Amino acid sequence: MAFFLFSYCAKAWNVPYDQVALIMIMVFCSPVGMCSHLIRNPKLRIYYNLIFGLLFQYLLFGPEGMMHVIASTIITYFFMKYFGRTLSPFCLVIYTFSHLAYLHIQRLFGSSEWRINYPNTVYMLN
Repeated sequence: MAFFLFSYCAKAWNVPYDQVALIMIMVFCSPVGMCSHLIRNPKLRIYYNLIFGLLFQYLLFGPEGMMHVIASTIITYFFMKYFGRTLSPFCLVIYTFSHLAYLHIQRLFGSSEWRINYPNTVYMLN
């Protein structure tokens, strides 16, 4: 439903979809955060934040960009859990640099659109 709302607003206001989605998500984050603050059960709060975090990522980045962010997060947790604090920073720097280089080269040769897409946001999140 939100996707259609963002698309409708983008067409009605004659602005790109990604800009409307970014502004609308920023507006929706305040009430979602206030409701999260009111949830006292820690496990329920984690699930609530997880659901809205994934929803906002999907609306802003799309499925392909969301997979890059989730993959980076899982790999980071894996390295921190199994390699500890001594070896994981070195491994994560190599992984992050190679992943971002791949995304940059893919964007450089793949598309020349001037819009917010997943490589830009993955750059900011890493």
